[in-house]
Amino acid sequence: MRNEKLLKTGLRIVVHEEGYSKNAMIINPKSFPTLKLNDIICIYATPDAKSARERKVEPLKFYYKLDNLEPVKGNMQISILRSLSARVGISHRSLVTVERVTDLDAIEVQDVELSFKNQYIGRSDMWRIHNSLLDRCVCGQEVISLGSLRVTIDEVHRVPSEGSVASTPVASGLITSRTRLTFRSKSAQLMLMVQLSEEM
Repeated sequence: MRNEKLLKTGLRIVVHEEGYSKNAMIINPKSFPTLKLNDIICIYATPDAKSARERKVEPLKFYYKLDNLEPVKGNMQISILRSLSARVGISHRSLVTVERVTDLDAIEVQDVELSFKNQYIGRSDMWRIHNSLLDRCVCGQEVISLGSLRVTIDEVHRVPSEGSVASTPVASGLITSRTRLTFRSKSAQLMLMVQLSEEM
């Protein structure tokens, strides 16, 4: 049973910079009249006819929880932040498919690894970050800011099917109260470079 409901396919997506909007996605409500705030959508590059027939490569799927449906000027239907577009295989004015997620359990992630650098993050800060990410869709290499705190999501893992034990890395997914967050500091990393001469 599919956990997504098709909204539109073969849609031209544009890429925007942070100077235009810091939102990961901009959705034109006129183009998607059935969507509501807090709906979760799935976006991926529309495969060409040959790829669709062969089904050898599964497209990277980007999940996003709608937190803004303000009116959009112009004819733009959907836009994605440039820093996220390359991570999910979407380029400017490429064709994408947009679906509504109906089964949240199917996109829940089990493990998320976050890293931080040149700052101190204590247990209370980790608790704040965890709470801010609850019921939020995240993407690998996404930068999360919470006040003065800044962390990067290094890896996102999800168990592929019921009964499986090992989790696999995915491009995006939903963080819930069952998701385990692992924080790693990169400030204390050391790199040793040893040069050996021929005489040795």
